Formats: sequence, C-alpha cells, structure tokens
Amino acid sequence: MSDEQRVHEITQEIINQYGKIDILVNNAGLWRMWKPFVETTSYEWKKRLSVNILGLMYFTHEVLPNMIENSYGRIINIGSVAGVYGNANMADYSMTNGAVSSFTKALAKEVADKGITVNNVVPGSVRNEGAHAVLILKLIIMARFTAEEYR
Repeated sequence: MSDEQRVHEITQEIINQYGKIDILVNNAGLWRMWKPFVETTSYEWKKRLSVNILGLMYFTHEVLPNMIENSYGRIINIGSVAGVYGNANMADYSMTNGAVSSFTKALAKEVADKGITVNNVVPGSVRNEGAHAVLILKLIIMARFTAEEYR
C-alpha cells in the first residue's frame, strides 16, 4: 500500500482489464501498538504515516482521474474513532486517522459536483462484556426518557 509505483501498476491493470473503477475502499491501516508516545520511534511513525495516510492518498490519487472521466465514483475510507477522540498510548495512530477524516471531508467537497462521493467509516471499539453492560444501561436510560417524552 505504501509503494506508490506498485499502486500505479495495480490501478492501471484494473483499468486496462475492466475499463473503469467505480468504487475504491481504502481499508489498509497499521494500528497494533500500545505504548506511550515518548516510547515510540520515528521509524514507527513513518510506517504508520506511509500506510495509513500515504497509501490511502496514492490509491485515491490514481483512481480519481478515471472516476472524474466517468462522472461517477464512490470512495470509502475506513478510519477509526481514534481519529475523532484520540486513544491514549496510540497517539500516532490517532493522528493518522484524524488526517484521514480531514482528507475525506476536503476531497468530498472538491469532487461532489463530479458525481463522486467520498465517505469515511469510523468504527469504534469491539463489543465485550463491559461495553455491553454500558450499552444496555444507555439504552435503558434512552428508552426511559423517550417514553416520558411521549406521555
């Protein structure tokens, strides 16, 4: 994902075989590292920047001219709520996802009049017993207030 020349080659192979690219899903990302920012290295930052930001930009940059030419395209970026809220011990990962969110919003505005949509899906935490209990409590509270509003 972080090799710009290889991204170009892959994209051209697809366009040559199918004639166009209608949908791009940018779903590559490096994230499995939990440690305080002061313990991270510039090597780790560069890896995350290269895959999480540049890889997404390389693919988007390659397919966009084809989408513009066809007046149609759907670009779906998979990010993380870490880019919205920030995760402790994942500062570099959080930063890259914040960049993905900003890039998505800016590009969506830029190409909206060309028949192209750009969206960012930002999944949150995976459900576990503790999170499930909190979710149930929130649903109960929401149901109570909703029921009271309609009495």
